[in-house]
Amino acid sequence: MGKIKAKKVFNPLAENELSGDKIPSLYDKSIKPGSRKNVLLIKVPYCIHPESEMFQEALSDEDAKVQAHIKKDESETKLNSSHNQDLKEEQKKLQDVKTKTPFRPIPSLALATLGSFFEKYKSYDYNLRCIDVNLLAYEEDKNSNGKENEIKHIDTKKYIEILENLLSKKDYDILAISAMFVMSQRWVVDAVKFSKKYNPKAKIIIGGGYPTIYPEYVIKKHDIDMAIVGEGDDTFVHAINRLNNIEDKEFDDQFSFEGYAAKDNKGNVFYVPRKKGFIDLKKLPPASYKWLDLKSYFKKSGQKTLPLEASRGCPYGCTYCNTFISWGRSVRYKNVDSLIEEVAELQDSHKPEIHFVDDNLSFDRSWTMEFLDKLAEKNLKLNVSCANFHYKRLDEEILDKLFKVGVNEVKIALESGSETTNKRIHRVLDLKKAKKIVDYCRKKNKSSVTFWMVGFPGETMTELRETFTAARQVGSSKVIFSMVMPYPGTKLYEEAREQSSLSVNNDFTSIKSIDSMIDLFLYRSSKSIVKSKEWSTETINNLMYDANIDLNFINSPGLKSEYEREFLMQETLRVLKSIPEHIVANILVGYLFELKGDKIHNKFYYDKAISLFKVEDHKDTFLKYLHWDSKVIKSFLNYLENDDFEFFTFLLNQNNLKEKDKININHYYY
Repeated sequence: MGKIKAKKVFNPLAENELSGDKIPSLYDKSIKPGSRKNVLLIKVPYCIHPESEMFQEALSDEDAKVQAHIKKDESETKLNSSHNQDLKEEQKKLQDVKTKTPFRPIPSLALATLGSFFEKYKSYDYNLRCIDVNLLAYEEDKNSNGKENEIKHIDTKKYIEILENLLSKKDYDILAISAMFVMSQRWVVDAVKFSKKYNPKAKIIIGGGYPTIYPEYVIKKHDIDMAIVGEGDDTFVHAINRLNNIEDKEFDDQFSFEGYAAKDNKGNVFYVPRKKGFIDLKKLPPASYKWLDLKSYFKKSGQKTLPLEASRGCPYGCTYCNTFISWGRSVRYKNVDSLIEEVAELQDSHKPEIHFVDDNLSFDRSWTMEFLDKLAEKNLKLNVSCANFHYKRLDEEILDKLFKVGVNEVKIALESGSETTNKRIHRVLDLKKAKKIVDYCRKKNKSSVTFWMVGFPGETMTELRETFTAARQVGSSKVIFSMVMPYPGTKLYEEAREQSSLSVNNDFTSIKSIDSMIDLFLYRSSKSIVKSKEWSTETINNLMYDANIDLNFINSPGLKSEYEREFLMQETLRVLKSIPEHIVANILVGYLFELKGDKIHNKFYYDKAISLFKVEDHKDTFLKYLHWDSKVIKSFLNYLENDDFEFFTFLLNQNNLKEKDKININHYYY
């Protein structure tokens, strides 16, 4: 058997569960075996769709001109109201810097693993093609001199045209769609629409996070043939076999057909959960990126990140997480030697930044020690990053081994600084232990990142402040705050329903009800579906943004060491590539160049910040931070006072501050 027994796994958003003899056969006996051999596997975009209510344009040069025009018109001349209204409609395209989320996709691990597993275990001479649509929007961005610019633009609106061009070709018999998030729904609508328009005979199946949460809904909503739930490597092969009327007893005996939703011959939708077990990862072939044009991706994106996995599954019972639906509650690891070969092959072929996406890479200490020791022996000179560690599964010995194999940044999810909140979400925060990990990273000239969540159902303002206070006390090189999103399928979602803390319709039986809230389930969203008597979404967004400015920029703990200052420089320059109008980022880069003794670059970034303060919207967003206590801000103000005393006096005039911005950060958290 190629399976490991599953602990209790269920999907609460599926109503028509079947098992045993009640499960209908999905073999298509109407066709000759192998009649649908051409399979196109695509990953649809995982960014916000242009038709989503969440979508806002990124700030373009043209938008900035419109914005400046509006301000000039309003202050210098009184144009007719209709003209002003037209301009203001154009201005709606502008995106608030606070919620601006540039999209920079990396290659799909899902396609790399699915394609590799399919090639190893396929039951017929299928013709599989894998295309990551996300990477197709990268463009070579050149300046007037013909040289490539550092900023690589992604125009997400182009994905609609890209999908249509791709699916208008009638060169596939089965379309398989990988949809990473629930918010991918609109992209799935486009893909299905174009496939049915240009290739109506093609069968359509879907997998990924979206159908994992809504397996029956996606069948009904999109009128497709099959939805794969959770871990789908083996289920994908089963699905293709059945749509081709090909029976493979050897494969069926090794991998049970489960974890999917489909329709019976009467059109009734049913769901088969994964109960017999998950894939033994020792039987998983190495992920293969041969399907993707990596050379083009590296060139056009300006980045060389390739994701990889060492394990699947998480034993913890955090109420906000639904990863157990996909991977189960037992941690399964790949064979150490096989994984090292996989890493070595990627390094030899591409020399990328290898990014481990595991929920908790170091959960099993003995496996972790063996893997890191053997990997270090290879001396591959790697650049490695890891998505997340549980801080209680780290110690100085493991950290030293991580650093030895090329990990320069340690990321840990701490989530909440409130003891009350942690009890509700089934977490425990040992602040001293977390700080010890961060301090050790600093001692070893490595950077650290901590993740925090705010806005849990029932959370009070006092509990919110405790999280911000804890983030400051831990003192990581970088902090990332996220708005809590109770995803369907989690205990947190059920608790929020019981408390009447959801601002959305939670009727799972109606397609219309799910449609009405689907856009809100945006990964790391600035929106929230949680309501509270003590705070609003805007309140939390402002708190998070202020804490971000304080801890990642003007009072970052990383300013204390030379290594972390270099880390801050690179991180902040990355921000400016995507958000060049970020005034505080410009100020911080200028300050860091000042510490290096580089007066030319110091002046460049300080002058850029000054010019941005002369744009009204930017001034409104960033002005209050000039009144905060910070060496970074004081340095900039000294420069501004000497450069333009009149403008300096204007900016520091308290009358220019809005009433809500006059409260110092230390008054409402810390």
